[in-house]
Order: sequence, then C-alpha cells, then structure tokens
Amino acid sequence: MWQGKAIVWILLLPLAICLTYRFLCLGNRSDLVWLVLLTIAAVGLSNTALYMMPATIGCSCLSFFSVEVFSEKRRQNIRKQFYHCLLLAIPLVYPIGILVLLKLNVIPKPTDMRAFGPEFTAWRQPLENVLGWFPEYLRDIAIMVGVPLLIVRGKNGLFLFSYICAVWLLCLNPLLGHLWMHVLAASYFRLFYLLQLPLLCAMSAAAIPRLAGWPRGSLKDQTLTLTTLLAVILGFVYSYRILSIMPRNPKVGIGWKSPGDYQLLPANVSFAQAAGKYIAHSKLLAPCWTASCELPLLFPEMKAVAPRHVAHYFANAGNPEEGNLRIQAQAFVEPQAINDPKRIQWLAAQFRIVVESGRANAVAVPESESARVLTVLQLIDPDWHRVLEAGGLVLMLPRNADPESRE
Repeated sequence: MWQGKAIVWILLLPLAICLTYRFLCLGNRSDLVWLVLLTIAAVGLSNTALYMMPATIGCSCLSFFSVEVFSEKRRQNIRKQFYHCLLLAIPLVYPIGILVLLKLNVIPKPTDMRAFGPEFTAWRQPLENVLGWFPEYLRDIAIMVGVPLLIVRGKNGLFLFSYICAVWLLCLNPLLGHLWMHVLAASYFRLFYLLQLPLLCAMSAAAIPRLAGWPRGSLKDQTLTLTTLLAVILGFVYSYRILSIMPRNPKVGIGWKSPGDYQLLPANVSFAQAAGKYIAHSKLLAPCWTASCELPLLFPEMKAVAPRHVAHYFANAGNPEEGNLRIQAQAFVEPQAINDPKRIQWLAAQFRIVVESGRANAVAVPESESARVLTVLQLIDPDWHRVLEAGGLVLMLPRNADPESRE
C-alpha cells in the first residue's frame, strides 16, 4: 500500500546522489538525462519526491561545491563546476513546477488535510520516529561520521560527509524546523530520510578491501577503520531487536517476529485464516485498525466499508456526509469507552443505515460487543447470526449468505 515511498527513499534518492556526484565530477550529459528521468519516475511513485528530490540534488550540489572550494584545483574548475550546478536545475523543473501549480491551486489540493496529522509537532518527535531513541543515536552518529571520513575517505568521503552536514544545516536544523513544518505540515518527518543511512551502511563494506590492501605500516589508519566498522556492526546487532520486534504488547501476543511471519497483529491473522472464505469478496464493516490496513492486505478483493481515513477520502471527493456516516457505523461495532446510552442509540441508527443500504454485508465485531451488535442486526433482518469467532473477533453474516458468490 505504501511501497512507493520506500522505493523512493531507499533506491531513488541514493541514485540521485550518485548521478548528481558523477555529473558534477565528469560532466556527462547522459547523467543529466538520467536525473531528469529519475525525478519524473520518483514523483510518479510517491508525492514525497516533489520536495525530497530537489532537496537531495540541492544538498548534493552544495556539498560537492564546498569540497571543490577547498581543493587545490579550485581556481581552474570553479567556473566549470558552477556551470554544472546551474545545469542541475533542469531535473528540478518537473517537481518544482508541480509544487508551484499546487501553491497556485491550479492543481487542486485536498480539501481535508486532517488525515495527514498535526501541522506542527515537537522537533524531537520526527527525529525519534525515524532515527530511533538515544541508543540508536550512537549508532547513527557512527554511521554518519565514521563511514564517510574513516571508511570511504578521500574526496568521495568528504562529499558524503558534506552532504550529511548540508542536510542537517538546511533541512533538519531545529531553528528551521518550524518553517519546514509550515510548508510541509505533517510530512516534515520525511525530511529525515534525506540522511540516507541505508546508503552509508552499504558503503561501510568498503572497509574490507581497505583493510586487506593497506600496507602493514599504516597501523593508525587500519585501527580507525576497523574500530568504525566494529562500531557499525555492533550497532546493527543492537538495533536488530528493534527492527525484528514489533511494538511489544503481550496482551495481543506481539513479541519476536521471525522473517517468515506477517508483520501484522497475530489476532488479525488468526481471524483472516478462519474467516477467509466468508470475507474474501465481502463488504466488511470491522474495527478501524483491522479493516483499514491489515485485512485488505490479506484479501485484496475485499471491500472495507470504513477504511482508515475514510472521512478524509470522502471529504476530498466532495461527499463528507458519507465518510462521517461510515465512521459512525464503525464506532458502533468498536468497544465503547464511555457507556452513554444516548450516544450508543445514535450510533446504532447510523449503523442500521449502513447495513440496510447494502454498504455492508458482513460485520466483524469484538467478542465483548457481539451481543449488542447482533441484537441490532437481527432487528434489521432476523437471519443475521454468528458464523465464527477467531482472534477475538466474531464474524456475523445473514443466514442465506453465500461466500462463493458474494461480491
């Protein structure tokens, strides 16, 4: 569902850095053409590329220019490199042009922006969401500083380190965070992916040929490189438990996740395995997290009556009343935090509208709420009944429902 962002962050942004660096070094026009095509492809995969590709190319250009300024041949190449930097504006025409059209409202923006989250957050929150907590900071510092300067080294290493510095100075600076949050709203945290830690981790493998190829006399260099490599490896070993264990919650059975397991709640997987033949082609009304992400991933042909951010989708389609109706019907099948009879009665009326209109022909409800929901369903049609229970959810269907022919 969100693989476009991952492809942009992990694959296309590193390619943009490499192509920008090679174009600035060699001046090959073919690299400029590839950058144009890469930028167009990235925007097609995810709208985050509208601002991340310009930021990546811009920071790469600044880092290369800063390295060249302090090199011995700066007087001979400074004009040529400045010309190459100007040419890098060509790949940016497409994403920046779209941003301008969005700003002028030529391309309509979403009318409901609430689903994207709050406009302003504490600067530290997106930092922790992407880079982790304090122990992971040490690993990240070792990668961002040690890999470019002590493993890659040379002009290439200085370029990578300058790129990291440019990203921190221009994009991740807490003094500028408020400005970027105003421009990007809830998307600000995505700027932290400009740091390209996966690319730096891959480049740490350069330590192996360096250690094997250095003469015995360079003990100091070998020690620094080996120490950095060990620090990165130990950081991987420590952070593996963070990557392999989902947010720990013993109540729902979340702990170790082996590579062959779904990264889904075990209860939802159990329900899907038991109810698959009934819901694979149904229009299912179920609790929010179950219906919004996890069951549709397992059953692509199933229609979720109230997917996540359903109110946002219908509001942008010009029908906010429909989105609100589905949210209210979904709230009726979820556990009630406040036992307010008037509110429950009002939600039941919205629930009946959704079921009677045919928007939903299957209902999944937590066991604790099943009696209350079944009572309302049988007022609509006495043929509604419990079919099965699995993963803490009860599936309810009309008695004449045929799972093979349901669409």
